[in-house]
Amino acid sequence: MAGLLVARDLRRLGVGRVVVLERDVAGHGMTGRSSGGIRRQFATPLEVQLTLAAWPFFEQVLADPAFSGRFERLGYAFLAGPAEVERLRAAWQVQRALGVASEWLEPAQLHERFPYCATDDLAGGTYCPDDGFIDPWETHAWLLHACRTLGVEVREGSEVSHLDPGPGGHVVVGSGPASWSAEAVVVCAGAWARGVVRLAGADVEIDPSPRVKLVTDPLPALPADMPLITDLGSGAYVRSDHGRAMVGVSPRQRRVSFAVEAGQDLLASMAETAARRFPSLAEASLAHLVTGLYEITPDGLPIAGRLEAAPGLYVLGGFNGHGIMHSPPLARALAELIVTGRPTHFDLGPFDPGRFGGAGQAQRSTTLL
Repeated sequence: MAGLLVARDLRRLGVGRVVVLERDVAGHGMTGRSSGGIRRQFATPLEVQLTLAAWPFFEQVLADPAFSGRFERLGYAFLAGPAEVERLRAAWQVQRALGVASEWLEPAQLHERFPYCATDDLAGGTYCPDDGFIDPWETHAWLLHACRTLGVEVREGSEVSHLDPGPGGHVVVGSGPASWSAEAVVVCAGAWARGVVRLAGADVEIDPSPRVKLVTDPLPALPADMPLITDLGSGAYVRSDHGRAMVGVSPRQRRVSFAVEAGQDLLASMAETAARRFPSLAEASLAHLVTGLYEITPDGLPIAGRLEAAPGLYVLGGFNGHGIMHSPPLARALAELIVTGRPTHFDLGPFDPGRFGGAGQAQRSTTLL
């Protein structure tokens, strides 16, 4: 999705020819496996501001009669025990200062609001009714149509095989027997970004990290309109997906791999962890799994900008699971950087590819928010 967003914005800024090279079929990567979550509840002002800056794009999508999807405004909730409550309260104060309508809930309110959760050991929580989910497939289809309408060339089944310096500061992009000479090349390859960038003799701090979600058979004990609820203490999160429970557990340790392991031990551990907060899951049966890859960075923030080691090469990625909600403003700003040399839509400074290892390195969020 990030690549299509950049392509769309480049055309809207007047770039004459824009070509998107897609290794497979557009939309069949991680975008299609996303839950399409859009939330304003984060621990840092920067991440909250990214979501707020992205919302006008989604308003445009939702207002178009040609868009056949919808936004499910079900909300997000975060639950904290004594060890996490002060960090969650600090995050809530950040959100409120930026105008986010998140609520602080005391333990008694959590029990009343979410009776299907075990709440005896909780010290507080937050809930934002404006958060929710947009259909990722329909959003991608809308964006793909918009790009083609603007004249963007989308070439599917075209894996990039080489990136070489060309005359006049151009980059020669090869895909099989075909090649193009481009003034600017933007790598939006998600978890595969590092491998693509290395074709140009450069590097970028984006790595693959496997994720697994469980989807149960219909579970009436969880209401169909429940928000996505995250238990900060265990990392478990659950939402209702058309009457079924979708269950995930955020890993406590950074794991870099393209291999998605979904053995019985892992699945049993995930189910047990989630059932401690959502007791009805103990009786649920597994319908299927959703597996995929996050594109992670060392500090948990995206990467958007020019690669100094490879003239003409730019990167947009490393969204750490937040690509749909955070890519629109960064794609627009990156397109502005390429066309005018000065992004005005959003400050790209905190997302610079060269920020790692220096004194100005961004600080990772201290909670799962």
